[in-house]
Amino acid sequence: MKILGKIERIDIDTLGISDVQWKGEGDFQTTNEHIYYFSAEDAEHRYRVTSIIKKEIKTKVNVVQLSKRIVFLQLRTQRKNINLFQIYALRGDKCENEIEDLYHQLQEALRTIDNRDVTLLLGD
Repeated sequence: MKILGKIERIDIDTLGISDVQWKGEGDFQTTNEHIYYFSAEDAEHRYRVTSIIKKEIKTKVNVVQLSKRIVFLQLRTQRKNINLFQIYALRGDKCENEIEDLYHQLQEALRTIDNRDVTLLLGD
């Protein structure tokens, strides 16, 4: 995967990608310095998200796959947690129930985190 060479060249610790069409789900260690966290797989291999982190910070990261469209990473630091939500939002042409489900999942996850944490919503 060409993306690994690029993120290693510019020394990125964490990266989120939307609309991933790679096969597989769960976490995968690479032969390089990074680990992939894929969202749940479906038959189409579309509309998924992934987060890529450096292996050296794995022990400081909690990963929760909320759906094929949302992966939540919580990076534990000494003072505050940093919460990263990688999201591939639904377009307006999708079913109203699908859109409501996505935002309901996100709202429920946001309710579980400390308001003093730093929280970022990433994606499109």
